[in-house]
Amino acid sequence: MNKVALIATSAVNLGIRSVSSYLKQSGYETKMFFLDYPKKDRYAKHTLSNLEQLCQDILVVGISGVQASRQKSLQLLNLFKAKTKIVGGYDSSISPK
Repeated sequence: MNKVALIATSAVNLGIRSVSSYLKQSGYETKMFFLDYPKKDRYAKHTLSNLEQLCQDILVVGISGVQASRQKSLQLLNLFKAKTKIVGGYDSSISPK
C-alpha cells in the first residue's frame, strides 16, 4: 500500500486533515504528525530522529507550515529531501533554496 506522511508545524491544521481524509478514500495509508512547539524556532534533534524513524516506509511526505514556522519547515525539508521528491507550495515556490 502507498503510504503518505503529512506533517504540520502547528497543532491547528485543518488542511492536512482534509488531505488525509481524501487520500484515505483514494486507497492511501496516511500518518499525520502535528509538531507544535510555539516557544522554539527549531526542533530538537531527538524529535527529528524520532520522526525520521516513524517515516521510514513512507512514499510521500507532505509538510504544512506558515511563514512564522519557516525554520522548522526547512528542518523538515532537509530531513526528507534526500529520500523523497519535494514539491512546493507558495513559500517554497518563490524561495526554492
